[in-house]
Amino acid sequence: MASNTSILLLTTFLLCLTTSTYSDGLSHGTNSNPSQLGNGKRVVKATESETTVILKPSKKYCVPKPRVSDEILQANIDWGCKMGVDCDPLVNTKEVSCSDKSLWIKAAYVMNYFFNANARNESACDFNKTGFLTRINPKATNNGGFSVDLIHRDSPNSPLYNSHKTPNDAQASVSADGSNYLIKFSIGTPPKEFYGFLDTGSDLTWTQCLPCESCYKQLNPIYDPAKSSSYKDISCQSKQCRLLDTTSCSSKQICNYTSVYGRYDQSKGVLATETITFGSSSGNSSTVFDNIIFGCGHNNTGWILKERQMGIVGLGDGNLSLISQIFSRLGTNKFSYCLVPANTNPNISSKMYFGSVSEVSGDGVVSTALVSKGNQKNHYFVTLEGISVGNKFIPYNSSTRISKGNFRVDSGMRSISLPDDLYFLISREVMTVINLPTDPPFGTVHCYKKKSMVGIAPIITLHFEGGAKLPLGPEKTFHPTLGGDGSCFAIHQNGDIGNNDGIMGSFALSNTFVGIDIDNKIVSFKPTDCTKQ
Repeated sequence: MASNTSILLLTTFLLCLTTSTYSDGLSHGTNSNPSQLGNGKRVVKATESETTVILKPSKKYCVPKPRVSDEILQANIDWGCKMGVDCDPLVNTKEVSCSDKSLWIKAAYVMNYFFNANARNESACDFNKTGFLTRINPKATNNGGFSVDLIHRDSPNSPLYNSHKTPNDAQASVSADGSNYLIKFSIGTPPKEFYGFLDTGSDLTWTQCLPCESCYKQLNPIYDPAKSSSYKDISCQSKQCRLLDTTSCSSKQICNYTSVYGRYDQSKGVLATETITFGSSSGNSSTVFDNIIFGCGHNNTGWILKERQMGIVGLGDGNLSLISQIFSRLGTNKFSYCLVPANTNPNISSKMYFGSVSEVSGDGVVSTALVSKGNQKNHYFVTLEGISVGNKFIPYNSSTRISKGNFRVDSGMRSISLPDDLYFLISREVMTVINLPTDPPFGTVHCYKKKSMVGIAPIITLHFEGGAKLPLGPEKTFHPTLGGDGSCFAIHQNGDIGNNDGIMGSFALSNTFVGIDIDNKIVSFKPTDCTKQ
């Protein structure tokens, strides 16, 4: 999570870099680490006119990997200073106050200095396998990460904004596919704005592309790859083409893709690479990733919310997801998000964090194991042992052993979905506690003539493997009716899924800081006022 302290650390890091001296390229051996490098040449200080060169050429930065221990960071600092790096800013607080900042910042200064002083040779960023090169501007990151705003479709910052609608319209109209949250970035060179539907349950990121064989109506201009100098088709022979199961080869030997969502929605087009640019949530800088694999969709059919999305941003755990592609450049495989409730002032954005700044910590955090499920790698599964309605615990399975990874965390879905048997037990217990007539009944959906169920409906608690418990108040388990004068139960049966898995969607996850740590196989939840992130 970004903070004023992080911004101060970044500012200090940049001051350290820009006030450092730069030398002509100096060569050294391939082992550039404190304990083994014996043939590296000392840094020769340059003239004052060269002091700002460090940030300009190549746009590559040498920084420590985020999980490097303090002991190793200090060893890198000591060795770099010994080899001739100008370490005065680290000890002379009268020049730049680096001495009381984090070891990561100081090590980044030393390592990047040494890398630049040795002609930006990649081996100069080895540091015994503790350094890595990134194209991410340090101004946009802190310790290998960055954050962005997630835009509600009814926000004035969204291309979908309708000035004649009120925030209440957003909470009254509950979308079946949960397309409430958009993530904004730019695509191409020159960059063009893109607003994509945030989906942690799918892999491929794609956008509608010209020329369109069959495209749904879109509010913003459709992306034209012919106008981008950084666009490049992927060939059938490329290893990248085999990263997706549903590819085929065109007559021109270009890699085609097909992505299917649910029963009727699909996107077909060409796999390609492109440059994408994220603006930071602070608005002060941007983060650029080149050669990102994405789908250029020329045939997109069946979309219910046709004007409300320019494409999908796949944030699953598959090889082609946007998350997987940028993780290799951040040095840590984790991300987190905090979704504001649907009835929030649309000027307030949800937040998403990538890399080391995405850590979910502090009082109230509960964690459970992230479970891999073979051919469903693009989803994030955890194990739900049962659900409490008030004080009454109901096990996930009453007669059989609980399967590992039976519950999916999926921002692309709206509500909680449960297997039929469990759903009927939960809904019956909720109705018993509420003890009011339903009005009107919509099949198995229970609705009441109450604008709010707070103080009426019971707390529903999810019990995860390892003892983690996540309580959900009525504001997360009941949504407003279309007219706004009633409330309906927001937990449903998963008949459409066709298996025994459950799903936790974005409505239930609002005002919860959700962290997904792929490296350590952990999913964390922290009840949080996301409007204050």
